Amino acid sequence: MSAPRGYNRYRGRNPLWKKVVAVLLILVIILAVAFMVLQDRVFYDDSGTPHLPRPAGQAEVSGSQPVNPGDLDITVEQMEPEKAPLRAAELTELPPGETDIFRAMPAGEFDALAVTVKDGAGRVYYTSPEQQASIAALTGSEYRTIARMSCFLDPGTARADVEGMGLKNTGGYLFYDGNNANWLDPGKPAARQYLCGIAAELADLGFDELLLTDVSYPTEGKIDKIDYGETLKSAALADFLREVRTAVGEDVTVSIELPAETILSGSEPVSGIVLADLAPLADRIYAVTDAASAPALEQALQAACGTTEFAAEVTDAAGVEGSFLLVQ
Repeated sequence: MSAPRGYNRYRGRNPLWKKVVAVLLILVIILAVAFMVLQDRVFYDDSGTPHLPRPAGQAEVSGSQPVNPGDLDITVEQMEPEKAPLRAAELTELPPGETDIFRAMPAGEFDALAVTVKDGAGRVYYTSPEQQASIAALTGSEYRTIARMSCFLDPGTARADVEGMGLKNTGGYLFYDGNNANWLDPGKPAARQYLCGIAAELADLGFDELLLTDVSYPTEGKIDKIDYGETLKSAALADFLREVRTAVGEDVTVSIELPAETILSGSEPVSGIVLADLAPLADRIYAVTDAASAPALEQALQAACGTTEFAAEVTDAAGVEGSFLLVQ
């Protein structure tokens, strides 16, 4: 008797094409996972050929670089060489026609020499042919040259042009300070232009640096009687330094001498000096001090302006670690 006929499920072999598709899917998944794992470890050599990292102990392919999955903007900053401190010595007054200008140079190793070209009485020492010949020998030497120039303390010029350049009192007369001296008015454009003209002439003579002194209003005498005009004192001094920079160009170092106590305090209202306003306009600031006090002055200057260098004016350079000018 035959078995009853009914519905029986077919249990034959799967078709071959299904097995091929399954294998291909597995391979695709494996390759995708491998790519994600290895993409950060692939290196390209100089010819563009990809390489995997060598096992430990083997040298990498020359010129290889890691694949970067993103767009990176890499900037390599080059460190500027550290500037050597200034080692300067002040020469005595440059005599007209002097041929051996280094005769009075103090003992020591220096890379710069300073000479007064305009003093606090308003006298200039660079106009005669003999003086210019001496200056040419100086600026043509191996030394860096610094021209010391008194600015607004200038009795002769102030008396010669009271209305145009002189600092006056509230009564309309020329102001006399506690030393019976006269000053140019920093708030008067003609006074600033006069000084800028001298600065430009010194730059043309070949000086590398201008050391500007008396960049202030007077602090002695009947200062309550000074006619300051409408211009703020600090603004007038800042305008002057900007105008000097324009007159001499970027190749000449513009420096100013300030009182040590003003650098430490940051300002001096009577003189009009505000360190934070003037320091960024100068390349270097000098102050009369000593080796022990110089670090505190340099720190105070750096707090006001980190780009302006400090130089100590000292009578003895022993122990001074930073820049200095040895004065006589």
